[in-house]
Amino acid sequence: MARAFQRRRDGRIEVNLSEQGRHYLRQEFERIHATLSDTSSTALPILRQPIDPSRDDDDPLRTLERDHAVSSSVELALVTVDEEFLNDAEAWAWAASIGLVLQGLAAHHNLHTDDDVNAADPNVTADLHAVQALLWDLSRALV
Repeated sequence: MARAFQRRRDGRIEVNLSEQGRHYLRQEFERIHATLSDTSSTALPILRQPIDPSRDDDDPLRTLERDHAVSSSVELALVTVDEEFLNDAEAWAWAASIGLVLQGLAAHHNLHTDDDVNAADPNVTADLHAVQALLWDLSRALV
């Protein structure tokens, strides 16, 4: 089975996703982008969470900086979703955005622990595992 993302000798990362896979990611990236634009969204606080809360003191400037980085990453991922090759900056934007997709799926289905995941609907866990596999595959290509 071919990997979804593979580093080429010229340094670019090749995207080997089916049209269905790209369509899924496009929809999810658009959903995240729309959520970031909707200040009344209940999902917005989840997307704005720091990765490591102990390293963020709820400083408004850090929050603004994080919001800008998240928004920029999602926008770059959306613009490049149909590209055959990604440079490192684009690939990192994809990784950050796929991470948000994974985080959003878990939050939407109230999956906070391993027990929650194990008790979840098999279709939901299949989606989670597929997105997680994409993120791992892209991570391997980035290192």
